[in-house]
Amino acid sequence: MTSGKHIVKVKKNKLSSALCAMLAVCALSLSGCGTLEPSAQATSSQAFQHLSKSADEYADLADKSSDEGRFNALILLARAQISAGDADAAQNTAATLRSEAKNSLQKDEVSIIDGLILSQLGNTVSASTALAKVNSSAMNESAARYYHLLNFKVNEKNYLKTKQDRYLKSAFQSGRELALLTSGKDRETVCRRTVALLESAGVSKLGSMLSATNDRIDRGYFEYALAETSASSEAKDLLAASFSQKYPDHPLNTLVNADHTGNTNTTDHRVTAAPAASSETIAVAPITADGDSKAVPVNAKGIISIAKDAKIAVLLPLSGRYAKSVGEPAKLGVLSALNNTKAHYKVSFYDTAKSSIDSIVQNIKTNGTALIIGPLLKADLNALNASQCGIPVIALNTPENNRPDNEWYFDLGPDHEGVLAAAKIKADGLKKPLVIATSDRQSSRASNAFLKTFGPSASGCNVESGNAQSLGKCMIADRDSVYLATSAPDAVTFKASLPGAVKVYLTSQSYEGFNNSGQQLALKGAMLGEMPWLLSDSELKDSLMKAVPKADTQAQHVFSAGYDAILLASLMPELAKDDQDVLHGLTGDISLGNNGLIENAPLWVELGNIRN
Repeated sequence: MTSGKHIVKVKKNKLSSALCAMLAVCALSLSGCGTLEPSAQATSSQAFQHLSKSADEYADLADKSSDEGRFNALILLARAQISAGDADAAQNTAATLRSEAKNSLQKDEVSIIDGLILSQLGNTVSASTALAKVNSSAMNESAARYYHLLNFKVNEKNYLKTKQDRYLKSAFQSGRELALLTSGKDRETVCRRTVALLESAGVSKLGSMLSATNDRIDRGYFEYALAETSASSEAKDLLAASFSQKYPDHPLNTLVNADHTGNTNTTDHRVTAAPAASSETIAVAPITADGDSKAVPVNAKGIISIAKDAKIAVLLPLSGRYAKSVGEPAKLGVLSALNNTKAHYKVSFYDTAKSSIDSIVQNIKTNGTALIIGPLLKADLNALNASQCGIPVIALNTPENNRPDNEWYFDLGPDHEGVLAAAKIKADGLKKPLVIATSDRQSSRASNAFLKTFGPSASGCNVESGNAQSLGKCMIADRDSVYLATSAPDAVTFKASLPGAVKVYLTSQSYEGFNNSGQQLALKGAMLGEMPWLLSDSELKDSLMKAVPKADTQAQHVFSAGYDAILLASLMPELAKDDQDVLHGLTGDISLGNNGLIENAPLWVELGNIRN
């Protein structure tokens, strides 16, 4: 496995300071920082280029200009006033522009000035409304570039604050258009910012956006952003190797070429808000915390913070009946994360099948252990909590009894799958789902959790495993969706007998965790919610399969939890600063939930499109 940064958090980037400085100087005019002599006429192509004179000089230019030149000079004057921080004067100039606008193009240019003024005043919602009126397709290139950059920044900020899809869509479309209007280093900078915006939407949203479009440029952006959110550097390298061939004319090839030829340093991945869209400098800049951005902290009670060289005790069943199925995969996940992140923790493994929890606790309480990862088995976790050892815990199972404040846990059970499926179907706007389950305990648990989460409009139907005819007793006709809470073979059997119009959803128990073209063909069209890294081949996945031949879904999931426990050990304090932030781990989009739950949102994909 390769080493490198495998932690990708929402809302990245720290861009090259040299690039940002250059863009700030030219305000992304990019076709040249033209100048105007006060005695000259301002042309429409110059109205949104670089400001080279003072507000007084542009006012003088407007007085001396003909009608067309005067309108363009007034645009320059309003921009200069905004740059100088004189919003009142800019508003007066905008009112003059509004009264003198003679056609739809000039009215659109006034809307750009209105949006710029409102953004400077901090009213980015109204700025977005003003900018939404603009038809940029009729503008010259310099005006279109200016518009799309301003619209991107305004709506990016609105989206990061509100998470409303309309702002994401507007900002993305402007980022996409801006990339097409630029080239070289400027295009690279724009593409990085646009991908960072998409990453902030999270893998679930990106998966939905990818499934909803056939536009090749859009699909390229969504696929690239999904790969960038992967915790695996192998997934990113795999994308780079195939992206240019799949999308030969895509603007993002600028990033692929830069990041894989040594021309540009890979970016640091941070959790930050967008800068205020203030004054005339609207160039693409690093996303850094701004003064009026208020991060909402997670309840700080129990947040785990340990030193970089801290001692960690990992409690797993490394012998006996559970060793091969879950103990060894979890250990391999921990070791892989230590290797890939180059962490300096002092990790010791304790075999819970050979030593009692009480004896392990007595040992680690006296040797300076700062964190416990595990236990993996529920009985061992309950015993650990009963011991009241006081050491912070990242558990790999759900506690049954009272949980100490400094204990966080992964829920890898089928109950959590049912909850996630219910949330997804609700998010997709479906109202009357049917859950199909068998007598298998895993299936029943997922079904019950789904029904409890979704509410009374959902219904359930228990069927016989492997018997498609048993679906006859299920009332499918009046349902708008079906959740198959079954094994993978049963999912194939039952999906074939469902009406073609009904939307089908699956979770990880219906996916064997490795690419099976026959199953994927049989389940084509169904929506699958699964850990992102399991949906494509990678070196990390291959290493698990070699170490644990025929590793099933359960083994793959505990491997992922072991891996992500190491990531959380170092990043939990940062993740706790803002409840809108997530950590892109192997288990999915990770956030800190209520009562110690480590929430992990899966990636939802339409089967048949995973490897397009």
